[in-house]
Amino acid sequence: MDQIQQLKKTFEINEVDFKEILQHLRAGKHIILSALFIAFFVSSIIAFFRLPVYQPAVLLQVDNQNNATNGIFSSGMNQAASISPFSSTASPAQIEMTLMQSSYILQPVINSLALNVTVTPKYFPIVGHYFAARYQGIMPASAKLGLRSYAWGGEHLDVGAFNTPPDYFKKDFLFRVKDATHYNLYYHGDLILQGEVGLAAVSHDGKFSLIIRQMLARPGTEFYLRRYSNVSTLQNLQKSISITELSPPNTDSANDTGIIQLSLISASPDAASKILNMVANITTQASGTQKLQQNLRLLNFIKQEIPLAQQNLIDAESRLNQYQAQNELLDLNDQSKSLLNDMSVIDDQAVATELNKAQLLQIYTPENPMIQNIQSELDALKEQKQKFNAALAHLPAKYQKVIDLMRDVKVYNILFTQLMTRSQQMEITDAGLGSDLSILQLATPPDQPLPSRALINIFASTLLGAILGCLFVLGRHFLSGGINDPYLIERDFGIRTIGIVPFSLLQAKNKKLFDQGEIKSLPVLSKIDNHDPSIESLRSLRTSLFMMLAKKSGKCVTISGVIPEIGKSFISVNLAVILAEAGKKVLLIDGDIRKGYLYQYFKKPIAPGLSEFLNGVANLEKTIHATEFAQLDFMSCGLHSNNPGDLLLKEDLGQLLKSLEQAYDLIIIDTPPMLAVSDASLFAQYCALNFIVMAAGKIQKHELETTIKQFYSHGIQIDGNIFNFTNKNIQAASKFGYQRYYQRYARK
Repeated sequence: MDQIQQLKKTFEINEVDFKEILQHLRAGKHIILSALFIAFFVSSIIAFFRLPVYQPAVLLQVDNQNNATNGIFSSGMNQAASISPFSSTASPAQIEMTLMQSSYILQPVINSLALNVTVTPKYFPIVGHYFAARYQGIMPASAKLGLRSYAWGGEHLDVGAFNTPPDYFKKDFLFRVKDATHYNLYYHGDLILQGEVGLAAVSHDGKFSLIIRQMLARPGTEFYLRRYSNVSTLQNLQKSISITELSPPNTDSANDTGIIQLSLISASPDAASKILNMVANITTQASGTQKLQQNLRLLNFIKQEIPLAQQNLIDAESRLNQYQAQNELLDLNDQSKSLLNDMSVIDDQAVATELNKAQLLQIYTPENPMIQNIQSELDALKEQKQKFNAALAHLPAKYQKVIDLMRDVKVYNILFTQLMTRSQQMEITDAGLGSDLSILQLATPPDQPLPSRALINIFASTLLGAILGCLFVLGRHFLSGGINDPYLIERDFGIRTIGIVPFSLLQAKNKKLFDQGEIKSLPVLSKIDNHDPSIESLRSLRTSLFMMLAKKSGKCVTISGVIPEIGKSFISVNLAVILAEAGKKVLLIDGDIRKGYLYQYFKKPIAPGLSEFLNGVANLEKTIHATEFAQLDFMSCGLHSNNPGDLLLKEDLGQLLKSLEQAYDLIIIDTPPMLAVSDASLFAQYCALNFIVMAAGKIQKHELETTIKQFYSHGIQIDGNIFNFTNKNIQAASKFGYQRYYQRYARK
């Protein structure tokens, strides 16, 4: 049975939490709508003033069949082996794409176009950039409203170079047009240099230099120049340029098409086209130059080896002829011929492989994987040679010698022949050598900008604003930590809620006017609007109070609070008026002799009052004042005392309350907040009922716990709490905000 009740309780709490979230969102609808409107307004303004952007593109093609130096290292004997120094798992297109994004290609582009310098015309705030971007004239627009220093459209400034010390990177320099060909450059108001278009201008200290290639602007027009480091400019350019290998239609992969597209999104289509075209041209030139230099280096190596190979061949033939003549050995037997033929094949392969290795060593180090692979082939050929050498050892000595000499002749002959063949091939190749990268289409400024997607962006921004508004409302609620639900007070602390007072807009307005000094006294709400929902709730509280007092012997009731500014005095005053309206003779006592201000509700003097009576300077008759409400008397706090704790500890307080109970049906005492001082407990020990006022959302759980402990430590029982909504948003978010039900009922 206990488990079933626990499950019901857990389900009830979860259901209440979910409803509470919806109620808080409804209560914060003004905040949510405001965030939504602000997001809509800002995104609309951004979309309206946003400049159109363009995306020019360059198309290039990589020749996969004529890949760099393909065939240069082919064997001269069998034309079968082909080794490329660019052998790699990456395709030729991928290699070219990588080069295009490297500083090897992009840094010359940056230097040539001065991309490390930004030129920003000085526009009129907010709207100047919008008008300038949409100006269609050839010459610069005339100055509007006589504002000659601003750019209004058509201005152009082409910077060739701008050099500054590193300490001045990312700093703004003011460039001012003097006339059609002259200009001045300023930094923080100081003249840095004066220059002329087309000529290099240098500052007096030599730290700054500027070259302007072209200038089109009205005299007096100002620009902002900013210099960036080459590293940051390179990084930004690498991020901006998009390089992709196009794929065939209806396929998901590029499949090594070799078709490369370079594109760049920019608000200036002309500048973007220049950058892309220069990247394409430099890459194409670099590819051809690299191949030509490599080919020349290999050709020089081969030409250096040809005379040596020729001399070695002549010497080998001479030694062979001399040996044959001395030994009268003109021919070999069948076994020797067969062995010589087999060894010649191995020697042929070894010569070609050694030549390939020698050529590759002109480009790569011995640790290169291609060199290592060739060395492995040579090791395998060496093992085969050793087998043939073992067979050669079984032949007669004269045959062994002649076979060695014949092998030398064949080896040098093969080497000389391959060197001559490769030299001729490379000379032919060098004559027609070109880049493997060709430009199919240069970039041209597009006629139409990219789709702005303004409506989608506005909708997304508006939705985001609404979401942020909801998060703000819920975050403010959950992070505040204040108690918003009287049910929690009953559940966690066992204090009964005897009244829930709705928020009163009229009372809030009057309190604000009083705090601002626009009215001299606080009006009593039950007098100016007797049907206000908060007054109706106090009438319900009055009924509960009568029922509770019927079980008590005393007539004193304390209205205490946890912290200041929770509506405690408002409840005390209006509850006393409502009790008097019910025909009860009521006395309202302002027990806050430190900072009490109830006298301002009744337009009575602050003294004599309670503090004067306890000090013995005034009798009881002088401290009690009649009010404009029948059956209601009032005792003010008196002059604010410096030692209120000592006054309230006197036995005169208890005697005073006992004597007053004989003259009145009810005595309402408005006490100071409990967390601030302990005066409330001094009053409460003489009273029949003790209530605390809870302001929704203002009191933390630990503050209420401390207050209750203080009461209990003095042996005082808390008979109930009055839950007061001092904030309309918190009330709207709470299921205990009954004001809307009362208003619906009252209109019928």
